[in-house]
Amino acid sequence: MKLHPVLLEMEKIRKDKTLTRLYFSIKTGVSVNTMASWYNKGQSPGLYNIASCLDYLGYELCIKKKEKKK
Repeated sequence: MKLHPVLLEMEKIRKDKTLTRLYFSIKTGVSVNTMASWYNKGQSPGLYNIASCLDYLGYELCIKKKEKKK
């Protein structure tokens, strides 16, 4: 199962900061079961949950318009 690049990056950052999923879950308000469903069942996280997790890790989600290919 291929995970979305945002999830892969978020998991890498979490591990680099040596945070367990349980601790991360408590601090972000996203349940461990919800996180497990993202990584184990391939369910897509909601934007609010992604933003909450990234915020705790010291990152933010940025939306920008794609540049047109020439």
